[in-house]
Amino acid sequence: MTHWIASSNRDNWKILEKKHIWGVPKRNKTLMQRVKPGDTILVYVRQEKEDD
Repeated sequence: MTHWIASSNRDNWKILEKKHIWGVPKRNKTLMQRVKPGDTILVYVRQEKEDD
């Protein structure tokens, strides 16, 4: 089993939490193909910047 760390914004986290699906950019396709059933992904939800 491998442990992975990923980052996401709040909107994508809500989709992941509700639908159990997560999209990534094409540039990460090769990396994502290394994730196997049973692996753990820790998702860091980035803090959004506040507009002044």
